[in-house]
Amino acid sequence: MGNEAHAFIQVHFRNTGETEVPVFGTPNTITGKGKIDILLKDPEGWEVYEIKPYSDYYIGLGKLQRYGYLMALSNDPQNPIINENGTTYNPNGVSFPSVVRPGYDIKYYTFDDSPGMIYYKYEKQKKEVPQESAQAIAMLLLMAAMLLILDNATGVGVLDDPLAAMLIYKAAELLRQ
Repeated sequence: MGNEAHAFIQVHFRNTGETEVPVFGTPNTITGKGKIDILLKDPEGWEVYEIKPYSDYYIGLGKLQRYGYLMALSNDPQNPIINENGTTYNPNGVSFPSVVRPGYDIKYYTFDDSPGMIYYKYEKQKKEVPQESAQAIAMLLLMAAMLLILDNATGVGVLDDPLAAMLIYKAAELLRQ
């Protein structure tokens, strides 16, 4: 389920920055390697965003993981200024219908006391979606997720990100009907 939540918000973000960015020299890991969920390369400074489920356990883990990425980026003299705030991209309240859990939406939250953290949880949909629409929505979202996974696995892709975004927005339109 976490892959689905990551994929949807990363497509939402893709027009703004980079996702799944490898980072080296990360403290608090055995290998010193990690992947930044979302990296915004702004002229004012780079911002790091970490995506985690909304639970007490992951709140602490996510903050520690994000801090490690900030430290690794700060220690590399080739990187520009690092903006530790992580407040430019704010998907608070954004939601997408789940493919993995039909009848649920993935809703994203951000909090002022947790800059750079994006939390998500599955919430039961408020209205009943007709079966035909639900199947069409699920198919569109599944195709979008597959495009993103293939892109991340192969590192190849020019049209797949905009295509994935289009599929997700089309699914959202169907859901609003």
